[in-house]
Amino acid sequence: MNEQQLVAEQHKVTRKEITVIGIVLAGAFLAILNQTVLSPALPKLMDAFSISAGTAQWVTSIYMLVNGIMVPITGFLIDRFSTRKLFFVSLISFIVGTALCAGAQTFELLIVGRVLQAAGAGVQLPLVGVVPMLIFPPEKRGTAMGIAAKAIAAMCREFGCDPAGIRAAIGPCIGLCCFEVGPEVPEAMRNALGAGAEPFFEPRGEKYHVDLKGLNRLWLERAGLSEIDVCPDCTKCQPDRFWSHRAVGNQRGSQAAIIMRKE
Repeated sequence: MNEQQLVAEQHKVTRKEITVIGIVLAGAFLAILNQTVLSPALPKLMDAFSISAGTAQWVTSIYMLVNGIMVPITGFLIDRFSTRKLFFVSLISFIVGTALCAGAQTFELLIVGRVLQAAGAGVQLPLVGVVPMLIFPPEKRGTAMGIAAKAIAAMCREFGCDPAGIRAAIGPCIGLCCFEVGPEVPEAMRNALGAGAEPFFEPRGEKYHVDLKGLNRLWLERAGLSEIDVCPDCTKCQPDRFWSHRAVGNQRGSQAAIIMRKE
């Protein structure tokens, strides 16, 4: 087994991890679906409870209101309780709310059920972003996971491409000069790439500066590519040309790159 195969095997996603992500995604899907699932039933609710259209619309409005309140509160709860407890409590709240809605004899009880549904759903939605970061170690994220190399493997598998005939371009991003990280990032890169990753780190006291472009180039070279263009620009050094979170924080926008082939 060669080095690339060993790395792939080491960082293979397990069945347990896939199951956990699937369950969390299913919960998030139900949460989003329930925002508008009762909209087509509003005329029936108006007849059943003898209420006006404005009153009936509270079954959707109260859900989105409580849901929106619970999303930021979940950030506070995640710091104090395990995601496992939060998931099961939110699921119980959602199920109890659904049962109340199903058996509601009055409009007020229906609203209580919707509030419980929304409270549970508001906790489950943020977990979609949090749980993957908790169950996947750093070496299974981003550059360390070898996304670039996996993209090449997918092109070869799906389209029959020859790696030697693929030309890659690494666009502008934060450079070695500005990308300061803790020791856990170089450690994740070493675990994924071995000693070959060492030239792309520079110790700076207790911190490190990391060459992301060099690391991604290394992944592409190990995938069989030889023609790789690397943009030398650092986005943090040139905020007048590029958006950079490290340069301006949240006062940033989005950017995209387009690659065109000449006829």
